[in-house]
Order: sequence, then structure tokens, then C-alpha cells
Amino acid sequence: MAWHGRRALAVAVAAPWRPAARLSWATASRLMLGATLLFWGMAWGVTVGQESAFGQWIAGWDGAALIWAQGLSSHSVHALALDLTNVGSVRILMPLVVLVSLWMLYRRQRFLAAAWFIGCTANSLLLRMLKNIFERTRPAHAAEVMASGYSFPSGHAAGMAMVIGLLVWLLRDQVPGRWRAPLVLLGILLIAAVAASRVLLQAHFLSDVLAGLLLGTFSLLLTIAVIEHART
Repeated sequence: MAWHGRRALAVAVAAPWRPAARLSWATASRLMLGATLLFWGMAWGVTVGQESAFGQWIAGWDGAALIWAQGLSSHSVHALALDLTNVGSVRILMPLVVLVSLWMLYRRQRFLAAAWFIGCTANSLLLRMLKNIFERTRPAHAAEVMASGYSFPSGHAAGMAMVIGLLVWLLRDQVPGRWRAPLVLLGILLIAAVAASRVLLQAHFLSDVLAGLLLGTFSLLLTIAVIEHART
């Protein structure tokens, strides 16, 4: 009976979608551990470890990134950064999550729909919790772009890494083979562009954005690993 239930779950996950490459629990666990260690190391450096050598090193890079952003400040760059940052806003990502969930349900991919929706939602909830734990203030000019809430980690970076990363992973085997590499590259460039826009707008420190990418990557790896495990 248990075997039949497991077999039914595997069929529900695999058909009609079935990616060629798999991510094992062992590989996912190692990658998630690395992301976790980097994230918490950075979190320590920007909070209780600010006065340490590591904390000062992070602060130096944060300051250099803000100076870089100020040096690139112009009307055209600001307008482009605003357009990019809007792509990673909740107003765009949340409807996208809902629409993809409904599309999967329409295609009778109930497990994938649940994994997609729960993974993206959990990533967002974890982000809010961590922001309230660290309570890091934003850069001085953040108010100019209507940025609100705490700074660490970046919600735009975390959301893009999770939502766009998982969407690309789901789509790459739905397109012809010659388009898979461009699709992945486009996803990476879009995530990087939105993440960079948060620094350009001085809405976040560089460390906030890197931590957000690490958080989103952790959620992405965990969700993919769960989906892959259900297929076996």
C-alpha cells in the first residue's frame, strides 16, 4: 500500500514535466550548509561583530559599494535602477507566484504547485523574520527611494533568487535544448541586475544584498531537493 502511494506521488510529480538533471540530498545539503555558514558569518559581521576585523572588512566593502553607487548617480541610471528594482518587488513577484501555481494546477501538477507556492511563501516569511531579528538600519539615502523596513537581508535579492531561480529550473526542460543555457543565463543576469539595483539606489548595503542572495539560494536548493526526492 505504501509503495503504491509513493509510486502515485512520483507519477504526479514527474508527468508531464520531468527535468533531466537531478539534485541529490547530499549535494543539496552541502550547498545549503555553505550558504548557511556564509549567511550567518555575514550576519555576525554586520551586527554583534561590527568591531571585529571581519566586521570592519564588511563595512569597508559596504562603504566602497555606496561610493560606487554615488559615483554612478545620474537621472538615466536612477531610472533604470528603479525599473529593475520594481521587477523584484512584491507587487510583481507575488502575482507571478500565484499565476504559476494556478498554471501548474491547471496542468494537474498538484505537488509541483504546492512545492512552488510553499517554497516561495516560506522564503518570504523567513526573510521577514530575519529582518526583525537583525533590525539593521538602511543606508542614509534609502528614504529617497521609498525603501522601508529593516535592511538585512535584502528582500528583493532573496525573492529574485528564489522565485526566478526556481522558475528557470522548472522551465529549462520545457524549452528546446539549444535554449536552455540562454534561459539560465537570462535568469542569472536578471537576478544580478535586480540585486545590483538595490545598491545603486542606495536602498541596501552590499552585504544586505549578498545575504539576500544567500537566503534565496538556500530556499531554492531546499525546494528543488524536496521536489527531486519526491521523484525517486
